[in-house]
Amino acid sequence: MNVTQNASIWKTLATRLNRDPGTPVLDPTIAFWQDPPHHFAQRASPSLPKEAEIVIIGSGIAGISTALHLLRRDSSLNIVMLEARNAISGATGRNGGHIKAVPWADYYALKEAFGKESAMKVTKFRLAHLDAMVAEAAALGEAGKAGLVRRLEGVSAVYDKEAWDFAKVKLDAFLEDFPEERDKWTICEDESELKGLGLVNAYGCIKGRSGAAWPYRFLGCILSQMLDHGQLILETHTAAEEVQRNQASCHPYVVQTSRGVVSAKHVIHCTNAHAAHLLPALKGKLWPLRGQMTVQSVPPEFPRTGATRSYSAIWATGFDYITQSPAEDGSLYLGGGFFRAVPKKMKTWEIQTTAL
Repeated sequence: MNVTQNASIWKTLATRLNRDPGTPVLDPTIAFWQDPPHHFAQRASPSLPKEAEIVIIGSGIAGISTALHLLRRDSSLNIVMLEARNAISGATGRNGGHIKAVPWADYYALKEAFGKESAMKVTKFRLAHLDAMVAEAAALGEAGKAGLVRRLEGVSAVYDKEAWDFAKVKLDAFLEDFPEERDKWTICEDESELKGLGLVNAYGCIKGRSGAAWPYRFLGCILSQMLDHGQLILETHTAAEEVQRNQASCHPYVVQTSRGVVSAKHVIHCTNAHAAHLLPALKGKLWPLRGQMTVQSVPPEFPRTGATRSYSAIWATGFDYITQSPAEDGSLYLGGGFFRAVPKKMKTWEIQTTAL
């Protein structure tokens, strides 16, 4: 890719980042992960509640987690959750569930940009995600098993010599500041060992902690419990169109929806890629990004490692990831492809981004 092509690509991307992302399309495709749908996928009250202490916009992982933690602090809260489409039908219901922090890859850049103290805080926060999700799944009991939340060995294979040399530098820098992590991350460069891991043409790999889940099912279990306990009201196919402030002291926000108006004491935006539509100040700072995701069936003789291992393939630019179903089918879940597709897929992304 020459300099002119590169400049053109970044100019095109910058233009897109400053667009209004709009609202979710009303009739999206049904993702592999959403079959079968939850019993509450299409749930709405006969008439929209007039008031709520808290309105949460969005029913994905951010919205569900927000509701869960608020209700743990105060179970008496009156919460209304608005969803423009079916419940959990956005990004949370459309991904392979790879739970993987790559601290050795990220910490180096974070430290350079923000300093050691901030970089360590961010890294510790990211590393805590897997433990938190495993704990939540365990707390759900038997119902939580449907979410397939599990700990795995993550294998990050590097297929570019310069990227591999730099990966080792970054790992050393990470372990120097996190000595307690030394026994949790290992380097493999031996050809026979790489072959044993199923890696061909890789310069090496770094092994460490990772995890996986079926996010649609996992988050569905949590949301189902809150609904069954009457802790929140879910209004699907109720798009939030505008949020305004008024002079009322008890409910200072008015949320205009496709089904009417809800007055609220607090409004929490958990709409991910679409947040800048209702919060214009976020345009150019938070934007939609559609990755690639495919599920592939495998023959009976194909190795089954879905209960023990996941993979990432790191290139000179970008990465892909592979997880596998822990069930008998052994289906492969492959995701990524963003940077590897530049520049030929630019127009495809533009079309697809409107159909998240």
